[in-house]
Amino acid sequence: MRTFGLITFLYLMCVPLALSFHLRSYRCSSSYVHVLLRAKNGKEDLWPERTHQAWTLEDDIVLWEERNSDMDDIATKLKRGVGGVAARLERLQDPSSPAYKRFCVKPHISGDDEIVDAAKARLRPAKEAIERILWDPALNLHDFRVGYRDRFNPGFIEKRFDLPNSSIEGQQRSFIKALPEHRIAYIKYRRRLIWHKELKLDRIFGTGRSQPLDAFEGAVDEGAVDSAPMRLNAVISSYDAWREAAAARSKSAMKRATAALGGLDVGRAKLFEVRRLSKALADGMLEPEDYVERVTTARFFGPSGWGVFDPEGDVAGGKTTGLFENIENFREDEAASGNVMTTEVEEARHGSMAPVVELVLSMPEEYRLVREAAISFLSGIPGML
Repeated sequence: MRTFGLITFLYLMCVPLALSFHLRSYRCSSSYVHVLLRAKNGKEDLWPERTHQAWTLEDDIVLWEERNSDMDDIATKLKRGVGGVAARLERLQDPSSPAYKRFCVKPHISGDDEIVDAAKARLRPAKEAIERILWDPALNLHDFRVGYRDRFNPGFIEKRFDLPNSSIEGQQRSFIKALPEHRIAYIKYRRRLIWHKELKLDRIFGTGRSQPLDAFEGAVDEGAVDSAPMRLNAVISSYDAWREAAAARSKSAMKRATAALGGLDVGRAKLFEVRRLSKALADGMLEPEDYVERVTTARFFGPSGWGVFDPEGDVAGGKTTGLFENIENFREDEAASGNVMTTEVEEARHGSMAPVVELVLSMPEEYRLVREAAISFLSGIPGML
């Protein structure tokens, strides 16, 4: 009895001392339970300051940007409990939760109706972009393509999201799930680019850059911050209009190039050669400077980039100094044959930029980096732009 009484006395004396120290954090299933007991003005403060406050969009942005940091550090920064922070992070990754829809689907609007720039400061990784597409039952995986690098092939390889895995080792049966993230370069919805790692372009969540990239696409300034981020739903709903406009631009570029290269069969044959050079440029097999040097030879567009429409061309005996026929003879032959190319020739002659420049700009958006490099060399030639 004496021993029992002594133990009871010591226990009652030690309890107040134990409560004066912080209790440690414990892991409970997949989340954390964090209880903080600290002295504050002589009273016990049982919870962090903002534990019971609603999560703001700014809180979600901070949480997402710091998601790979230590959970205790994030909780301290947000003045919330570790368990609440972990639970919130799970909701931000759950497409069915209101938190996800506000953060990833709806525009990030603050109280004064301005875009929260922090939401677009960092490109969402490829894994999250792919999961966003895979998790949405309303989307048809057949409409999505992934562009990736393969060590055995130059340039990009594209495959649909719904294809089975037949080339990557492992148990994963889906190709898109088996593909290593570091090899992914871009993602497309049908023919439109919706995510690109190097360009930091994101039309899925609206992070990074989402608007057109250059003047040929009706673009924004290089350093500009997009005022209205585009997201996947907007891409899908506007796709037909975008495709029609893109096809019209590409067709115009091809027509002008064909006419400038000599028109009819001659121009088409030379355009085929130029497109092969463009493919080598896109695949990294030809440097931009070498590409420009080749397409501006007399065989193709000439040193001015205008081909047979070069106003400075030296015409002698019905021939230019290059391999092009006299433009007047060319137009007369077309008129005699009743070919509709006559109108296209006139359009090609009076365009605002050299046909070779428009042709380079018509390269798909995923090749923007090499396209931009080629344009920089072309822009140094007088009369190109």
